[in-house]
Amino acid sequence: MGNKTVGIEVFAVAGDPEAIWMKGREPWLAGPLDADTTVHFAVQQQLVRHDIDPDDAELFVELPSFPKAGVVHSTSWRDVGPAVVLTYMVVVRVDGFVLGAWPDAVPVTPVLLAQTRKPLPHRAAAAPRSVYVSNVLTHGLRHLAFQTGQWGDVNIAAGLDRNMRRHLRQLKPGMAGMYSELADAS
Repeated sequence: MGNKTVGIEVFAVAGDPEAIWMKGREPWLAGPLDADTTVHFAVQQQLVRHDIDPDDAELFVELPSFPKAGVVHSTSWRDVGPAVVLTYMVVVRVDGFVLGAWPDAVPVTPVLLAQTRKPLPHRAAAAPRSVYVSNVLTHGLRHLAFQTGQWGDVNIAAGLDRNMRRHLRQLKPGMAGMYSELADAS
């Protein structure tokens, strides 16, 4: 039996006048990470691999034809077998309509998020029994919505364009709260 490793998953999203869009149908995964690589740098490498400028002049040359990341923010973590996976939401600034820049993008609408299957409830001191990718995306977007409010982070709010802020206002902000029913006490 070996040590637990660290991996990342990256959800790249952008807003336009119509919706929030996710680049691709699944988050991008990487791991286990090399011991001499910071987690943030591993996320930035994923962005470059997927034609997004990490907008970090200290580490990367400007990539003028790529849309820039306005926000790179970790929103959660979870155990996945032999690894701890750190989740990052990356909000990208795209000019015009997102599908013009990302033909493979999929819309993430409030109706879709409302239809997301909730995970089974668990006691407050217990680990979740299952977590779906849609739960992680919903949590990440609600986390970003929280960051734009009174108790949020002004730097994250400033990194969002007006389309993204408008769409996030339609979501219930929150740092947690996927569960509305009690877990079985047995």
